[in-house]
Amino acid sequence: DRMKQFADALICRRRILLSYFGEEVTSDCNNCDVCENPPELIDGTEIAQIALSGIARTDQDVAIGMLIDILRGSGKQDLMNHGYNTIKTYGAGNHISPEDWQEYLLQMLNVGLIDVSYDQHHALKITAAGARVLKGEEKVRFVSLAYIEERAVSASSKESKTTSKRKDAEEVLFDMLRDLRFSLAKKANIPPYHVFTDKTLDEMARDMPTNEEKMKKVSGVGDKKFASYGKLFIDEITKFIQEKDKAGEKIQGTTQDITYAYYRQGMPVGLIARERDLKSVTIYGHLADLYEKGYDINIHDFIDKRDLKKICENLKEKGVPQKLKSLHERFNGTFDYDKLRLAVAHYKKENRKQGVIEYT
Repeated sequence: DRMKQFADALICRRRILLSYFGEEVTSDCNNCDVCENPPELIDGTEIAQIALSGIARTDQDVAIGMLIDILRGSGKQDLMNHGYNTIKTYGAGNHISPEDWQEYLLQMLNVGLIDVSYDQHHALKITAAGARVLKGEEKVRFVSLAYIEERAVSASSKESKTTSKRKDAEEVLFDMLRDLRFSLAKKANIPPYHVFTDKTLDEMARDMPTNEEKMKKVSGVGDKKFASYGKLFIDEITKFIQEKDKAGEKIQGTTQDITYAYYRQGMPVGLIARERDLKSVTIYGHLADLYEKGYDINIHDFIDKRDLKKICENLKEKGVPQKLKSLHERFNGTFDYDKLRLAVAHYKKENRKQGVIEYT
């Protein structure tokens, strides 16, 4: 995240780097790209003092989200439980939006007025430079928010030319994923790119991953991000696939992926078959193949454990037949083809891990 902030910053890059490593610098380098194209600056001393006072009065023990809530006078229960509503700076910054506070605090971090203690639940700490500003010994200048907004609009205009390369379906899905990202970021009071970057959403819209394995192949989706947001974005993607299929529109991906999208919505096989204008046997075949590939499918929704055990024991003893009809005849028609197909998928999946599958 700090690398992303560094790349997006409108403050002298040398100051940011040296501040990150604990060195105090009071002047710009006049050599980096930012210094060569300086942004519009405003006097940010009063704003910085409000924030620094809030940090000091909470014993430097709160993270950015809580500090913003305190400065804006939030009535959240957690804030009240800590007694932060009784400190002098409670509500002192309610004239500034949460988004603008995020930007101001980021600038304070970049110029070395505050630091983040990552080993203390991201608590904000006042640096020596920050203490001087708090006492009124020094002034600080911030990049104008109007300038930042103007720059963002310009960047968005350039990006729109790039996004036009997406296919129509991908563009619609990208917008859906971006809306989801915005709502999650707003709820957590964090910048949207802390959830996923545009590049990651672009790849999701293109590849349309519908299970954990595929989602983790998307650039920017690791174990931690998947645990926090992965399933929510998979739900949005499967919802999109289902809507397009209902509308009769062709989208990329296999017909099995489309079946899986319906399955994730909790639809029974019969209803999926009717919605997709396919036979139930085809849907069972899709689910069996997907289950064998590792998709999250509860096989016990379709075959009870006792029957599954019985069929798998037979497969272990006599091997997996090349044709399902042979297995059907082994049991004299006791089990229908759908159950047998799922049982074979389960047996193959479990025994492939051990590298032992015998065919007859």
